[in-house]
Amino acid sequence: MLPDTVRSLGKAGYVDWLAQAAASALWALGQQGVAPDRFAFFGSSQGGGTALLLASIMRERGVRAAAADVTFLTNFPLALATVEPGAYGLMFEPLGQMGDRAGEAWRALGFVDTTSHAHRLTMPVLLTAGGDDHVCPANTIQSLFEKLPGTRSYTELRGQGHAYTQPFLHLARAWFRLYV
Repeated sequence: MLPDTVRSLGKAGYVDWLAQAAASALWALGQQGVAPDRFAFFGSSQGGGTALLLASIMRERGVRAAAADVTFLTNFPLALATVEPGAYGLMFEPLGQMGDRAGEAWRALGFVDTTSHAHRLTMPVLLTAGGDDHVCPANTIQSLFEKLPGTRSYTELRGQGHAYTQPFLHLARAWFRLYV
């Protein structure tokens, strides 16, 4: 989806995906038995980025907290500057082909970069990163943490690569008990 987002200047790719994710969240909030004043988002990797983007977009609806593990879609420029840009490397070729429209492509990516949403993430936010994660480097996640305006927590799991982690489940559970 990153290449599609770049090539379409944000008219396709992640914009479609995010609209579908938001529609799904709104549908879930309308279901019987769901407390619309007690909801939060969480996920790992792309799901972690999704959780943060949805929390930003839906904060006016009363999102109580968010938790993101080994978060993708975070600080694209910093991710591309790393030695091994991992999944972010999918942007290299399309960005190189944009010529004088590269600035527009970067703006399109900004819409789905969690660091662009940091100022809107005013609810409590839990972030975890893998110390050996070369797909979603810890420094990108830490850069997001540093921009968050409210209650926040950052845990870097030493020796952890890019994988869904048990420690995150325990941390998220405690986080949601505190804030949701």
